[in-house]
Amino acid sequence: MFELFLIIDIIMAAAAILSGYYMRYRAPKDENMKHGLRISGSLKSREAWEFANISCGRSWMAVGVIEICLGMPIAMLMYWWKGESIAIALLFVYLEFFTIIQCVSVINVSRSISDKFDENGKPIEKRSKK
Repeated sequence: MFELFLIIDIIMAAAAILSGYYMRYRAPKDENMKHGLRISGSLKSREAWEFANISCGRSWMAVGVIEICLGMPIAMLMYWWKGESIAIALLFVYLEFFTIIQCVSVINVSRSISDKFDENGKPIEKRSKK
């Protein structure tokens, strides 16, 4: 059972890294915008679409790398130190934690879009301070 959770951890981390890479570097540039981060703010204009995919892709790639770098060593240490049942519970909590972080990153990108773009999807120009 412990091995199954390790495999799930690796698959989820790889999925986060690969989908983040896709969003950041390979999101479609055509008019349809069918694949990528499809939220209401990102679909309003091409600039908002590119901003949303780059921002979310960057955070998902970071989450995936952190998940691989921390998840496996912590799980192995807990397996060796406390046993299989504690390690399985820790991996389950760990996977849920990173799933929540990915959802929060989408919410943050949505808020950033509303801050940086108007209701038509055009970038808001920064006002100079006087």
